[in-house]
This record gives sequence, C-alpha cells and structure tokens, in this order.
Amino acid sequence: MCGIVGYLRLSGEAGFDLRSAVEAARDRLTHRGPDDAGLYVSPDGRCVLGHRRLSILDLSPAGHQPMSNEDGSLWITFNGEIYNFARLREELIAKGHRFRSSTDTEVILHLYEEEGPALVHRLDGMFAFVIYDGPRRRLFGARDRLGVKPLYLAVSDRRFAFASEPKALLALPDVSPAPRADELPSYLAFNCLPGPATLYEEIEKLGPGMLFEIDVSGSIRREQYWLPGVTGEPSGDGYGELTQSLGRRLAEATEKRMISDVPFGAMLSGGIDSSLTVALMSEALEEPVRTFTVGYPGDAEDRESDLSYARLVAGRFGSRHHEVILSDDEILAVLESLPELADDPIGAPSVTANLQLARFTRRSGVTVAQVGEGADEVFCGYGPVHRLWKLQQRLSMFDSLLHPKLAGALARGFGPLLERLGNPSLIGSLDGTIQEHLRRRARGEHVFWGFGVLFNSREQERLFARRPTSDPYDHLRSRLCQLNGFDDRPYLDQLALIDIVLGLAERLLMRVDKASMLYSLEARVPFLDPSVLEVVFRTPPELRGAERKAFLKAFARDKLPAEVITRRKVGFPTAQRVFLAPKVVGRIRDSVMDRRFLEFTGFDRARLADFFNAAQGERSPFFYHIWSLHILSMWFHCWVEGKR
Repeated sequence: MCGIVGYLRLSGEAGFDLRSAVEAARDRLTHRGPDDAGLYVSPDGRCVLGHRRLSILDLSPAGHQPMSNEDGSLWITFNGEIYNFARLREELIAKGHRFRSSTDTEVILHLYEEEGPALVHRLDGMFAFVIYDGPRRRLFGARDRLGVKPLYLAVSDRRFAFASEPKALLALPDVSPAPRADELPSYLAFNCLPGPATLYEEIEKLGPGMLFEIDVSGSIRREQYWLPGVTGEPSGDGYGELTQSLGRRLAEATEKRMISDVPFGAMLSGGIDSSLTVALMSEALEEPVRTFTVGYPGDAEDRESDLSYARLVAGRFGSRHHEVILSDDEILAVLESLPELADDPIGAPSVTANLQLARFTRRSGVTVAQVGEGADEVFCGYGPVHRLWKLQQRLSMFDSLLHPKLAGALARGFGPLLERLGNPSLIGSLDGTIQEHLRRRARGEHVFWGFGVLFNSREQERLFARRPTSDPYDHLRSRLCQLNGFDDRPYLDQLALIDIVLGLAERLLMRVDKASMLYSLEARVPFLDPSVLEVVFRTPPELRGAERKAFLKAFARDKLPAEVITRRKVGFPTAQRVFLAPKVVGRIRDSVMDRRFLEFTGFDRARLADFFNAAQGERSPFFYHIWSLHILSMWFHCWVEGKR
C-alpha cells in the first residue's frame, strides 16, 4: 500500500520546476508510504512520476518505485495489492518475460507489455496505478473494480496530474484550491461528495472500475471496464448449494488477503462480519490470528459492548487479542488529526474510532489488517434497508397505484401534519421520512438514496439562506444509468447496488482508507471480493432477505458462537457524550459559525444555531448533522483558506 502522484505536461512550459513540485507533492503522502520514496522524470521532462512506499511484498530494494520494465520504456507507480500476481507471474515467465523482483508491481508492467489496457480484466485485487508508456508518450491508469483504493485527477488543457489524495495535487503550483459551492447540497445529502466531482473546481475522482489513457496531445479516453451486479442470472441451485458456494468464495477471499511479507491481523468488533473473518483466517493459519478491538471506559462491564463480544470471539478462536480502551482525552486528541483527512471531506463521525484503532494496530507491529467493510451493503445488513425491502413487498400493489402527481399532492397536503408529528419514518432512517419518500416519488426518483444519507430536501431548504441550484439526485441518477437493466432487477438488488456504487465506494471505503493510511496501515476487505458479489447476486432475494444478513448467517452459523449470530447490530462506536461535551461543541460551533464559512456556504445562521442549541447533553437528534457540518468547515478552513 502506497501513495502515488504524477504529472504530464500537455502544452507550453510548466512555469515552475516540475521535478521539485512533484517531489513536494509526493512527500505530502509520506504517511501512506514511510518506507521508501522514488521519482521518475521522462527524458523529455514532460512526465514526472512519484511514489511513497509502504513495503508489503518483496521488502528488498528491488521493490523500489517508480519501477520500469527491462528496457526502461515503461514506468509504473502503483498503490494496492494484486492477489493473483503469483499465477500471473508464472504465466508471463512461460511467455518469456524476465523478472527482477518478487513484487506484484512488476507483474502489472509485464502484463501491460503483453495485453495493453485489457490487463485490468486479469487483475484480482485492490489497486490504483498509472503507467507511463515512453514510446507512445502516454499515461495509462486504472482503479480497482469497487474503488477500495482512491485516485484523484487534475485535468486542464496544459496538464494532467494524478494522486492518491487531493492534498498532493494541491501541493502542485498550478492546481487551485478554488471550491465548488454548487456541490454543497450533494455533500450534505450523502455525507460525502460522490464522484466524479470533488469540492474543488480543478480536481475530480476516477470512478471505481474505470481506466483512462491520455497522451501528450491531451487526447483522453475513459472507460468503465467493470460494474457490479450487471451480469449473471439467478441460480437454479438450492439454498444449501448456494450457501456452500458462498462459504468457498469467502474462504478464498480471506485466505488470499493474507498474502504478505509483513505481520498481519484483523480488526475485531465482535459482530458477524469481523468475527467470520477471524474464523476463516484461523482455519487457514497454523498460528493464532492477531486481533484488535477498540473500546471505551466501562465497556468491560457492558455485556453488549464490542469489547465483550470481541473477547468472546477471540477466546473461541484462540487469537492473540489486543484491546485499546480510549479515554476521553484520547478521543478528543483525534480531533487534531481530522483536518489532515478533510481534503476530501467525509462526514462520518466513526472515522474517529477508525483512526484510534488503526493507530493502535500499527503501533502493535501489524502492517496489514483485514476489515469487515462491505458486508452490510452486500448482505442487507442495515435495518432501514431491510425494512424498506419488506415494506415494498407488502405494498407493491399500492406502490403501482401511487402516481407521481398523487404522491406530490399527498406530500403537500399532509406535509404540515407530518412535520407536527416529527416527520415519522416507516423505515427508521434519518432521510427516509414519509414526506421525503412521497416527494421523491412525485419527482420520479428512487425513494432509496443509500444508507447513511443525511440532510433530506426539507432540511436543506431550511439550512440554506440562499437556495442552491444543484440537485443531489443527479449524482445517484448518473450512477444508476450506468447499471444496465437496473430498473428490471429485483428490488433488493436495487437497494444493494445503490449502496455499493455510492455509499460504499464514496464514503465507507474512503473513510477506511483515510484512517488506516494515516498510520501506514493497509486495510483489506474480503467481503468485497467480486467473486463473493457474484454468488450473492445469483441468490434469490427471498432467500437473502428473509432477515437481515440471512444469507451470510446461513453460512456463519456453523462457524461462530450463537451469541454473535443473534447479536443486535450496533454501529462503530463514536462516543457522543465526548463529542458533544461543552468544550467540543464550542470548538465546533466556532468553526461552523465562522463568518467566512457562512459566506461561502450560504447557510442560515439561525438554523445552525438551532442545531447547536439542541446539542445539549449526551445525545442529540442532530449529532450526525453537526458532525457533518464540522468536517465541512474543517475542509474549508484547512484546504481552501489554507489555515493548517
């Protein structure tokens, strides 16, 4: 796992020392790769590639990057892991290719020589890489299928630049931090900004499962080479056969993610996902798994805490278990790290626990850790999503009769009454209120925008003093239009796909990447192996959705303690009592109510005051709203105003 950056000058002179600029940009990513640093400058000086290395495979100097092929005509800077590299290496050697290292990086180079851009279809892993093809004076790059690893681009008629994080691009003299206020409604809705846009005018994201090619003339080609859940018909196999198939896929996905030349372990919360990962790792290893859990004071006496369940699982599988109990001061200290992560803001407060767990794991001597991200999205693990699917099953006939005009009339007619009742939700989510679902139906939108959606349309109307012009649904619509046959898929598939392409790729995976890589820890996600998704989408919805995570539980029952299978789902601990303590709320209020921030956003000061007035005590209905606004304000002050 590493940090990558690069620059291709398309026209004119750069107007600055390009080598030094890319070197400075590269070193903003030192946290992603503290073990080594490299730089490549093309003979004509128009292309510069930079790399910060976190050594995972072949720890020798032979793994140095940027890396070239034998004759120096191709150069690569690569972030990620290719799990099938050994098999590909043997295949390439049989075809006459010669290797100088034992890295997966070199496999990509030789595969490019053999197959060109089509190589992406052969790669099994998580990755973001860019190859400079010297003879063609061209860059070729790609991002993995589900977007586990990030790649940001800064494109103009004079240059093409890329990096693992926006902060590296912002170190380049010709990349402006000028913000895009028109995207604020999308950030507020999704608690992140869905790609390809970012909150900077000059920076965009390369989407999951995408590749690009660009030459020095500026001619650029982009291609979506993979999309989830768009191939394969429902299986005719019985539930038992499907469960066995899922078990094989998960075991293979877990085992291949243990390929490493450095110590590895697993994050263990005591939930089904992380516990199953530990179980499968234990079966594949001849030694105890190293497991890591974060807890808070008092958790040891709480039988429902992560700490208690993690201890149960660790005891069951004999893992070398490690715990960190966070004091209030340690939790508050995390707030000082947040501006560094806010260059592409994600408003999830759980990043604080991710940060503490990543720091603890890395300081315990582990460089690679498996995590359970993706299981909730893939296996229908969120309560509101499961309730929405069940509701749709029961009301499908009524749903077909609910014409958009009628939905609009109901929303307007019953809106005041619903507001007096507290805007009730039939599915129990912040944005899934009856009024909001009627409004979406009236506009011809999908009623589900993804789990974790925050500010709904009514809340945004009240928040902005001046009405924004952009529509957050445009981002979701563009994603759904890519998924051929989406409208014809079973409703449970639709819900899963929306979460996979938006909430998972843009918010949860990037949250994990930011938190883990800040402490030079590589996180691997076995539940998001494409082979796992394939068997899930072949399984009939009525079998997958009989209960939350029904399909996963069917396999896990023979692996895990019954207490874990029946455990009530809880989110990643975030300690509201600490984050809403008076001194913390005061600090957040000062940042959010800052005059310059309000001028930029157009937020209504009185409405913001309502949020903070309600944040008294240990819990608040506006906790997630306040935190999202806090992260956004840190992004503005740190990366737009430059107050770091």
